[in-house]
Amino acid sequence: MEQPTQSITNLVEGITNMMPKILEAKMVRHVRWQKHVVQKTIERLASKIAASKQTMEERDRQNKQAKLDKLEDKLNKVSLYVHFFFTGAINKINEKGKVIAKNIVKHLNSTKSNISSWKKSELPKNVTSPGNLQLAINLIRDRIENEIIMWSIENKDCINSEIEEMLRKEFMILEEDLYIQAGLFDPMRIVNHCVEI
Repeated sequence: MEQPTQSITNLVEGITNMMPKILEAKMVRHVRWQKHVVQKTIERLASKIAASKQTMEERDRQNKQAKLDKLEDKLNKVSLYVHFFFTGAINKINEKGKVIAKNIVKHLNSTKSNISSWKKSELPKNVTSPGNLQLAINLIRDRIENEIIMWSIENKDCINSEIEEMLRKEFMILEEDLYIQAGLFDPMRIVNHCVEI
């Protein structure tokens, strides 16, 4: 075998000496690249975290605003419902008042003879004079008022209990509906209410 020449030996030694320097240079470049990548990743993560915080705060603010809007809408609905409830209750009371008025008229018609019968001592002397005419009108009005008062005393308990029962039913419906509306704000409350029923 032939002996390597001096130039080949120098070449091999040069390559051998160069390898660690090339590897070192590659390592330095790789470490710099990794530092750069890590630094950019950290910067991006920091900006994403900051944006996420802003987004979370914004989302929380939007959620609170949405809840407030929903609450305002529900309160408006409840207010409108209560308004309709009272309008309905007032209408029912008005209808009951009309029935009572008809019953009073029936009673007055049935007691016409009592209203129009007078003792001589109760009548004014001269009906044609203006003062006596007013006295006659007052006497008739007093008789009618007395008959109405007597009728109301006789029927007071019945009328009061009917109106009380009507209002109690209406308020029970209102209370139930308001309870359900309140349950819309608290889901567990509605579940508990359903369990009670």
